[in-house]
Amino acid sequence: MAKKTFLKILAVLLPCTMTFSGCLKESGRTIILPEMYETTPEAMLPQYLYDSLSKYIDIYTGKTPPNIEGMYLFSPVKLQYASDGYNGDFYDCIMKFSKQSIRNICTYDEDQVVVKTHCDSAMIVGHDNLFTFVGKVTNVMNDGRATSVMGTLISGKKTESGITDLSYAIYMLEKYDPQHILMDVGTFRIFYDGDDLVQNYRGKYLPEKTILSNNNMTLNSMIAQKEEMP
Repeated sequence: MAKKTFLKILAVLLPCTMTFSGCLKESGRTIILPEMYETTPEAMLPQYLYDSLSKYIDIYTGKTPPNIEGMYLFSPVKLQYASDGYNGDFYDCIMKFSKQSIRNICTYDEDQVVVKTHCDSAMIVGHDNLFTFVGKVTNVMNDGRATSVMGTLISGKKTESGITDLSYAIYMLEKYDPQHILMDVGTFRIFYDGDDLVQNYRGKYLPEKTILSNNNMTLNSMIAQKEEMP
């Protein structure tokens, strides 16, 4: 029953038309989800996708997730699995969850040195301190070379210090990518935090200080080094 409930929630979110004005407002054909007291576009989630992701990421269910509003520093970003076999470097990023409503709908933004990510209306499910964020996000590269739409799942445990046991899954739904620099449509990648703490972050977005996690100096160490400078 929990699996079917999650599939129902995820199905109505991911294939909706995504713009910066919101992905839960763009369809005339809607259904009601009594569990979440929310009106959302009707769609289907392929079973194979859920089966694939659930091998690597904990997907929580429930109507009482924790409040995860805030900014978090995801560093160092480490790759757990890539369906396309990619094994390169990845950038640290700052994640921001905001406007979490009593219906557990929220806004999501993500900032790193090469791309900005946004979703106006995503869903949070879970219970106690455990949550799974489900959204369809738009990514725009800062140099304008490519844009994409991805399904995103973020699971973890909310703590006073931030988020622990974080798993972060993305899968490519569509893209504008004339130079073929992005992952292919239909592929997915799953990440985790290298020190198991996506820590609370109260500064400003600092994309200019974000570098590759697999290099020797990450965003954390760069910030610390600057603070030590006279």
